[in-house]
Amino acid sequence: MTTNAAVDDEDELVLMKWLEGENESSKSVTSTANFMNEGKPSTSAARSFKDAFGFLSTDDKGSSSTAEVSKPKVLYSELGSGQHLIVNPCQKGNPVLELIKGIPWKYADTTTSLPMDYIMSPHSCCFFLSLRYHGLKPDYIYGRIKALKNTQAFSVCILLCLVDIKDSDKFVRELTSLCLVTNFTLLLAFSNNEAATYLETFKSYENKPADMLQRQFSANQGVQTVEVLSSIRKVNSTDAQTLMVNFESIAGIADASEKDLGCCPGIGGLKAKNIHDLFRQPFLK
Repeated sequence: MTTNAAVDDEDELVLMKWLEGENESSKSVTSTANFMNEGKPSTSAARSFKDAFGFLSTDDKGSSSTAEVSKPKVLYSELGSGQHLIVNPCQKGNPVLELIKGIPWKYADTTTSLPMDYIMSPHSCCFFLSLRYHGLKPDYIYGRIKALKNTQAFSVCILLCLVDIKDSDKFVRELTSLCLVTNFTLLLAFSNNEAATYLETFKSYENKPADMLQRQFSANQGVQTVEVLSSIRKVNSTDAQTLMVNFESIAGIADASEKDLGCCPGIGGLKAKNIHDLFRQPFLK
């Protein structure tokens, strides 16, 4: 365990130095990705590599390695301040775009060089990465993140990964380490539809306060009790109110036998069994 921890620390140090520009060679990051090589996905798919991942290329020659990105002609904050999700033109052909229905989106001006794939707001952006593509081109995402870090334009940076291979553990561990070092947020999507939902949510909630995402709880104790009981499988709010009328408290419900629970109106054998079993399960598994 000590040896593995030392290797992880060394890899993170290499990443930090590389991102800070102390070593311009892309070879310095390959040591971090080398442990994935044995788990690379097979390229013998029905679709060719170019057909499947051509939209990820960021240069005119189709090379996946990212060169230095020129300074944009407009401010990133201006791009992200509108109602549209801003999409890098290099994402043309990405099937995720066809699934974005809940918000408007548009491609950025082709004269504007963007190091990121999506701009959700003046302060947040997102990269899209297929794990299959990452296995074939491991240096791709490192170069793009470094180009973005050089701009220092966003406070919230997200790496949205499409998990499209079976053996993804090694890739996810590597990308987790990368995100920790670069202060990125890593999100995993297991389908194109899920990835599209993430992008829609990022944009639609850009100006919403944090408490919009939090569950609202009533201050009334009776209402809270009904909500708790309603969380039991097959038990609805009417059943919860019936239980409270008959047993007066949660403690009374917990002490009741399965037979007594089943005698309540609307509480059949299955509901009674679910309630009875719930209060007799160990608190910690």
